[in-house]
Amino acid sequence: MERRGNKALMRYLVALCALALFLTTAVRADDAFQSIVPGIEGLPGPDAALPPGEPSLQVRFSGDLLPTASQAQVWIDDEEITEGLLRDGAVLFVPLPDGLAGGAHTARVTVPVMTGGTRTAAWSFTIGEATGPPGAVKVTVDPARGTLYQGDLLTVTAKGPPGGKAFCVVDRRIRVDLPEVSAGIYQGTYTVTQADYVMSGSVVVTLTQPDGTATAATAAAPVKIFGQLFTVRVISPVSGARVPWDFVIRGRTRPGARVSIAPNLGGPAQNAPVLGTRPPPMGQSTSNMGTIECVADATGVFEQKFGFPLRIVPVRYSFFVSARGPGGEEAIPSSFSVVIGGAEK
Repeated sequence: MERRGNKALMRYLVALCALALFLTTAVRADDAFQSIVPGIEGLPGPDAALPPGEPSLQVRFSGDLLPTASQAQVWIDDEEITEGLLRDGAVLFVPLPDGLAGGAHTARVTVPVMTGGTRTAAWSFTIGEATGPPGAVKVTVDPARGTLYQGDLLTVTAKGPPGGKAFCVVDRRIRVDLPEVSAGIYQGTYTVTQADYVMSGSVVVTLTQPDGTATAATAAAPVKIFGQLFTVRVISPVSGARVPWDFVIRGRTRPGARVSIAPNLGGPAQNAPVLGTRPPPMGQSTSNMGTIECVADATGVFEQKFGFPLRIVPVRYSFFVSARGPGGEEAIPSSFSVVIGGAEK
């Protein structure tokens, strides 16, 4: 009897430890969100803080509010921002209004209830003040000008005191971590996706020192992102350049797309399409030299060698470049011209 009692006690203690471990893990996993009213949680919660530069706060729904979460209305400091909400399952990402300063702010969320009426949660939160001497962080963006499309790479570099942690936010929507690549140099990259659409957005970098001091800085020029447009672009050579008899055409388009390059001696192809018109069918270009086809890799980059075995006087060629995606969709085409043989002496 004593052995049976001991075994029962051991099983009880093991079960109790397992329950405690589960509850501890659950709390640790969820302690970032704080309950405001039943079914509505906030991140940050009441009297909690967001670090400077964070693009949004978050609201999570549960229970009887899950079916109506998509109908939520949100206000920040009495400014309704419902139209800018992004939803991922039970979580709403609430973009903060432009120019929202550090300090205390209020959030208010109203959600219809299936049984009728609405449920409202309101709370205050703070945004950490960006401190530190002016100009302590310098931000550069590559490319500094121009438009980024699907597959293009945005590189953000910040220079400041070493030993900190940095990240940047593009247009209050896209967050990019900037690891310290060398002493005082923080750099990160972001590949534009098909879902990205930023007509003109600022790039804000936040650098936090080990003592908690945070400094925010903004890039001099905003970036333009049109990831939703399917384009084919030539990176090199630059149009109008002089190139050797053998050179490489390098560009970027949708990953896996078939690229068609149509060279034309002397000038552009006849009836060359303009932006927004339908490109000629693949393999049926108006080129006077036929077409060359290649396939973009998993990152959207394509390369094609072009050249001549004979060396004659330098001549001008124009190239019309089109692409077709894996699903048959056609890209906005591009063109460029070069003087072949002009780079050789």
